[in-house]
Amino acid sequence: MIATFLGFKVLGYAMIPRLQFDIELSNESNEHHAWIYGWTGDVFIHHPQHMLIGSLSTGFGSFHLGPLAKTKIRADCEMSHEKLDILEDLRQGANWQMGITLKLLCALIPKTAPAPHDISLIRYEEISTQSSTGDRVIEIPRSAWDDTLQELNYGSILTLRFAFPPPPLGTQIDKSLEFIKDAQKKINDGEWADSLVGCRKAIDELQKLVGQGEEKQKAFFQNMLGDEKKAEACEDLWQAVQKAKNFASGGPHTYWVKAADKRDAELAIRVVSAFVHYFASNLARASTA
Repeated sequence: MIATFLGFKVLGYAMIPRLQFDIELSNESNEHHAWIYGWTGDVFIHHPQHMLIGSLSTGFGSFHLGPLAKTKIRADCEMSHEKLDILEDLRQGANWQMGITLKLLCALIPKTAPAPHDISLIRYEEISTQSSTGDRVIEIPRSAWDDTLQELNYGSILTLRFAFPPPPLGTQIDKSLEFIKDAQKKINDGEWADSLVGCRKAIDELQKLVGQGEEKQKAFFQNMLGDEKKAEACEDLWQAVQKAKNFASGGPHTYWVKAADKRDAELAIRVVSAFVHYFASNLARASTA
C-alpha cells in the first residue's frame, strides 16, 4: 500500500484549531484486492529535529481497492496555539518539513481467494506518507504556511492596540510604531536579530521625542502627564527604557544580537511595545486636554 500526501486545509468550525489532511491510498499490487476498514496516524516535524506534533483523528470505513486502484481518505490533527508556538520556534521562518505516518486496519486478499473471506485476513499496516514527488519528507512552503497561520488565528506574539496621538506630538510616536510593527514581522519570519534592531530603533524615536538633557526631559514628562510627582516617577521609568535599548543594542553583526533567539526578541518587543503604548496613550490624552 502506498500513501501520498495531497494537501491540507484548516477546519474553520473546530473549537481547537485543526488541520485536515487529504491522503491518497494506492493498492500497488496487481495480484490482490485491498479493503480499508480504519485509519489513524501521527504528524511530525522533521527539521531541525524529529519531533511528534500530534495524532491524526481515527476514521472508519469499508473501502475496496481493486488491483492497482486508488482512493482518498481524510484525517485531521489538533494544532493548538501551544503546539504552534513550538513548531514556529523550531521552523524559524523556513519551510515546514513535515512527516505523516499512516496507520491502517486493512486486508489484502488474493484475486484467486474464494469467498467468504476470514477475519484473520485483517491486519495492521504502518505507512510513511510520501510527497507528490515521492519524497518521504513533505515540504510545506513558507508562504503557504504563513497563510495557514493566519487562518488558524495564530500570532507568535500578542498584537497590541495603540492610541495614535495627533501631530505634532504624534510624529515620533508614529515612526516608533512602524519600527515595532516591523519588529513583529521579523519575529514571525524567524529573524530574531533584525527584530531586536527594530526595537532599538523604536526607542531611538522615543528618545528624539523626549529630548536630551535632564531639564528637557523633566519638562517633557510634566507636559505629558500634567502631574509633577508622576513626572518624577516617569523620569525614573525612563531609565528602564535606556536599559531596554541596551538589551537590544548594536547592529545585526554585533555578537549579542547575532546570538539572540525568539525568547530574546519577544522579551524586547513586549517591553518596548509597553513603553510606546504608554507614551502614545498619554500624549493622546494630553493633546485633547
